[in-house]
Amino acid sequence: MTTPKNVELGCGSHKRAGFYGIDIAMGSEVDLVLDVERSPLPFPDDSVSHIYSSHAFEHLEAPGSPIQTLKEIRRVCAHGATESVMWRYRWRCQ
Repeated sequence: MTTPKNVELGCGSHKRAGFYGIDIAMGSEVDLVLDVERSPLPFPDDSVSHIYSSHAFEHLEAPGSPIQTLKEIRRVCAHGATESVMWRYRWRCQ
């Protein structure tokens, strides 16, 4: 597999144009089915130019999430890469 420059995590059925889509479930826009909480991203270190994820991180529930997934993003991103990760505030302060 050639390493894509632009990767979308949790793309679902609405992948951004020009991005390689990764999701936990198969769909028409998904290029790779992968559980990003439990499996490493299949890209070499320092190889991706842009990681994008919108409203996927609030669904991460495995122990260590989302820290482990963020570490994987950091590992694969090249120096100067763009990391766009957005999620709703899910946890309540008590």
